[in-house]
Parts: sequence; C-alpha cells; structure tokens
Amino acid sequence: MAPAHRKNLATKPPLFILRTPGDARQYEAAVHRVLEALRRSIDDNGRLVPYAHLTAAPDTELLSERAGTCLQVPQHMVPDRFPHFQVVQGLVTYLRERPERGPGARARELREHACDRQQAEHRGLLGRLPASEPPADSIRGWLLRVGWLSFARKLPRRLWSGWTSRKVMRAWLAGLPVAAGGRTLFAVVDQVAAVQAVRLRTNPHHEEALQELEELLVRALLEDLRTPPVGGVLPRRRRRTARLVLLVELPPTGAQGARAAERFLRALHRMRDTAAQPGPLVIAVGQPSPALLAELGGPPESNFTQAGLQLGQKDGPPVLVTFSEAALAGPGLPMGPVAPRTFELSWRTATSIVAALAALALVGAGLTVAGSLPDPEDSSCLGGSRSVAESARATPSA
Repeated sequence: MAPAHRKNLATKPPLFILRTPGDARQYEAAVHRVLEALRRSIDDNGRLVPYAHLTAAPDTELLSERAGTCLQVPQHMVPDRFPHFQVVQGLVTYLRERPERGPGARARELREHACDRQQAEHRGLLGRLPASEPPADSIRGWLLRVGWLSFARKLPRRLWSGWTSRKVMRAWLAGLPVAAGGRTLFAVVDQVAAVQAVRLRTNPHHEEALQELEELLVRALLEDLRTPPVGGVLPRRRRRTARLVLLVELPPTGAQGARAAERFLRALHRMRDTAAQPGPLVIAVGQPSPALLAELGGPPESNFTQAGLQLGQKDGPPVLVTFSEAALAGPGLPMGPVAPRTFELSWRTATSIVAALAALALVGAGLTVAGSLPDPEDSSCLGGSRSVAESARATPSA
C-alpha cells in the first residue's frame, strides 16, 4: 500500500452506536433498514472494504470469534493474517470445550494443543512436517523414530511455541492485568483457566468468565488489525487500503443475543486503548441498555453531523446517535458507496508479471555482457591482418 493511501489509517475511530426506537417488531424493521443501508455503502455486488456483519448470536457465543473468522477482503486484495488471534482463539476454544478438567498445571497441555492445531491446519513451519510417525518394529525403525521425534517433531514444535509465546507476550499480553506475572502465553492462559474453567463448569452463562475470554480474543484481534506494512514491489504483502468495518446488531435488553453483543462492545471499549492504530470502525445498531451506556462512559447524544466529525478524531469517546420515529418513517437520504483504492490484478498475476520482468532484465543484462567480450575465434593481430607467423622476421635478431 502506497504511503499516500495510509493517511486514512492514522487514527482509531470511536465506537458508534446508532439507537433505534420502538418495540420488538419495530426494532427488527428499523435495524434491518439501517444495517442494509450501511452494508450497501461498503458492498456493491462485491466487497469494497473488508468488513464483517455480526448478527444476533446466542448469549454464550463470543462475537469476537465470529468477527475474526468472517472478516473478508475485496477481490484481488491479499487477506489479513491473524497469527495472534488464531492462537488465542484455539486455546480459548480448547478451554471452553473442556470445563470439567481441573485447573492449574495445564500449560504443557495447552502448548501441545496449539502445536497440534497449527500442524493440522497446515500453517507455517509445523504444517509442512509429516503427521505420521515411522514404525518402530525393528532396531533401525526404533532409532529412526527416536531421531524423527527429536529433530522433525519435538524441536520444531518447541521452536514454534517458544517464538509464538514471546511474540504474543512482548506485543500485548504481558501488559494486561490478566497476565498476572505469567512468563509465557500458555502459562497465562493456564492462569485464566484456573479461575474461569471453574465458573464455566458450574455455569456456562457466567458473565464474568465470558467477559474475560472475550477481552482476550478482542485484544488479540486488534493486534492483528494494526496498520499493514508497505508492500512495495512484493505483491504478496498485505495491501489493505481501507479501514475494516464491523457492523454489530444490538438487540434490546432481554432479547436473544443482547448479552453477547454488549459483551463484545464492552470488551472492545476496554481493549482499544492499548491497541495500535488503526483499529476497525465499529458501528452498533439497535437498542443499548443503560448499563452498557454507563460502562461506555455515558456518551451524550449527537446528531449525524456531529457524529461525522468524530470520524477523524483520534481515540475519541463513543458516539451515540438516536434515530427518531419520524426519521425512520421517511424515505431517508441515499448513501453512495465508498471508493477506496482497489487492485485490478490478483497477487498471483502481479507476482508472475514481476517475475517475468525480472527474468527479462537478467536475460538482457546477460546478452549485453556477452556482446562486449572479444571473439575467441579471432586470431588476427592488433593493427594488421597477417598472423604472427607471417609477420615474423626472416633472420633472427642479434
């Protein structure tokens, strides 16, 4: 991505909450209308910017998991990589699926699970290693298996887990209160499991336990969504030229999915202060509860003009805009689609063109060097056409 296209990614926009009026029946129609208008501005028969539409989900679901897996990019744009989110999401899923296990002393188990998942999904170094072990039916096979376990399985897994743990801890996890002095990623997650696994085992809807897991996932996702590096002549580098957008449906209090949506927005508000720019543009549409608005700092109501001015602010407070019943009953104003920089060719095509141009340049340079060398078949003397034998003296010199 060229530096000229990065100025729009220099800030972290605030969280926008668009509040709709009415009862349950009016709520569904109003939310559908607003979200569809927003979606059409960023999706014109194809995604114009990377976005995810988070609809109402069961209260026990972590919306950050769906946000990390549903973020898709426009055509010909290289997708974002999620090294932090994928690792943490795998560990959180592992803990939630096994709440009956006793807490504590599970760091090694978590590390082995992360390595197994990395290898099973064919990602990185571990994905290139063979999954089956050689048979140990003879001394030679036993020695081969011992060597294979040491150099083709244990050593790469140790290296990957150590490198991943250091990267996550140094980037963001060590600064969170949940780390509590833990030295490795797997030790920190084990500490989380020591408390939250007990709560989830007795009550799968335990709000405090789900909130802490949600915050872990949201912070990992924000770390992966920081400003992408400049691609330059490398087409495979990330080329995100627009801010990611998260459209969140916010059901009224007591409705299905309200707790999950508010939990996600609460985690996003808490974690965004420690994350690097740019951060996604999050727009929640629905009916927030008074408790959520108090958690967000009690944002005052704004009109759409004031809300638009907040887009360019850095680390601004949440913005609350309320639709009136008259506004929703009217035809509304048309919203034009966004126009970010797009790519006409896929990264594979661009890579082929760059490789072909480089090959032609090398061939041309080789031909130029070859044309400047003397002809090995030319045996004539410099300054004459006769050979050395024909030019020799008839009598020897004194």
